[in-house]
Amino acid sequence: MSAWFEGCNEIECTLDAVARSLQDLGEHYAGVVSLMPGMTSVELVEQGSDLVIIRTNEGLMERTNIDRRVDDELVTVEFDEKYQAGSKVTTTTH
Repeated sequence: MSAWFEGCNEIECTLDAVARSLQDLGEHYAGVVSLMPGMTSVELVEQGSDLVIIRTNEGLMERTNIDRRVDDELVTVEFDEKYQAGSKVTTTTH
């Protein structure tokens, strides 16, 4: 089985900056998703206190049950994701 997306982006910033960015989930995830290879359009459709829905040129991405934990030396984010790419492919992850 091959990965449909595999990659790494490094952004030089402090953990405080990451924690502040996560206060606005919509802006944060729209920015992160726009860095993924192949993304030519990223539009925030909906956001809530623990969810975002983003439309990309590839399909509709729903990230729900977003849990953020911020410590002095670590920021951890977990979420469930459903991504419908086109009309044929839907993936669900955690």
